[in-house]
Order: sequence, then C-alpha cells, then structure tokens
Amino acid sequence: MFVKSLEIEMHSFMQENQGNEHIFELNQLIQQLRSHINAIITSADLLKTNGNSWSDDKKQECLQSLQSAVEQINGLIDTADQQSEQSTSKINEINLFRMSHPCPQVNQVFEFIEDNYQQNIKLEDVAKAVGYSPTYLTDLMRRQTGKSLHRWIIHRRIIAACKLLSETDLSIEQIAETIGYRYVGCFFRQFRLSFDVTPQVWRRENRP
Repeated sequence: MFVKSLEIEMHSFMQENQGNEHIFELNQLIQQLRSHINAIITSADLLKTNGNSWSDDKKQECLQSLQSAVEQINGLIDTADQQSEQSTSKINEINLFRMSHPCPQVNQVFEFIEDNYQQNIKLEDVAKAVGYSPTYLTDLMRRQTGKSLHRWIIHRRIIAACKLLSETDLSIEQIAETIGYRYVGCFFRQFRLSFDVTPQVWRRENRP
C-alpha cells in the first residue's frame, strides 16, 4: 500500500508540472522509474501470494529491491522539488524588488525609475533628475546595490512585463512597447537573460 500511495503521489506531481520544460527531463526519468516500480509491485504481490514457497534469501532479495526502488523514487521527487524551486527562483527574486533602500539617494533613483521606466530613459536622464553627475550616479548605484543603473531599469521593466504577460492578452510587441522598449528584439534578449525562456513560454507556464 505504501508503494502504491507513493506511485499515486508521483503521478500527481507529474500532472501538476506537465508542460514545464524546466523539469521535463526529470519527469521522463520518473516515468521510467514508475515502470520499474510497477515491476517491483508485481514482485511484491507474488511474494504475498507465493511467499510461503520462497526461500528466505529470495524473500529478502525481493524486499531489498522494493526498498531500493522506494528510496530512488523519493530521491527523484526531492530533486524534482529542488528543480521546481530553482525554475521559479528568478521570478521570486524579481518580485522581492521594491522601490525601497536604506540610502535616501538610491531611493530617489528608484522613485524616478518607478515613474519613468516606460519611457526611453538613460543614465543621463536619471542623473539630471536626481541632481548628480552620471559618473557619480554610476558609482553610487554599484556601491549601494551591487548593480548598475541600467540593470535596475531593466529589472523594473521585467517586473512590469511579467505582470502584463500573466494578467493580460497583450501581444509581446505591445508589452515591449508598453514597458519602454522601442525594439521588441531588445525585450526578448533581456527577458531570456532573466528567465532562460522566451516571453511566450513564460506566459504559458505562469498564466492562472
């Protein structure tokens, strides 16, 4: 009964993650192991039915095989959970981004990005708006946040893109234009750098 319950749990896991290309190969391995588990279940049924006529060594061998298979499937499920978490770690990291920072100067920059990321803003535009030279602003952002100003602008645009991808039916071209990209190719490139998938694939995997 334990192995059968484990098999049901495994099947449920695969159904929930169907179509997720990040764990597709792992699901194939799980399907292969399912076949092996089914063979072990058959052996267990034979053990239950014919156990009285089997030697102790044969019984022990069958039980050890069954235990080994259960351990393997548990290991694969753990690995699947880890890969599933990894596949969403980037979006979780992006969702943590909030226009808030202990440094007031950086907060000024974040506020400007928040209000203007849909426009074609550049380093010089932000520097002028907050009253710093481009050189000083570049150094400030790297020292205080570990990222360049350009990366923060991209970061905010990607957050907006994810919201539009998951909540609207706007085309990829419309989304790119809405979040400040004049060329859709630039949007594709930055999105793939963030998630390792295209906007279309991300939309399919994250629509409610």
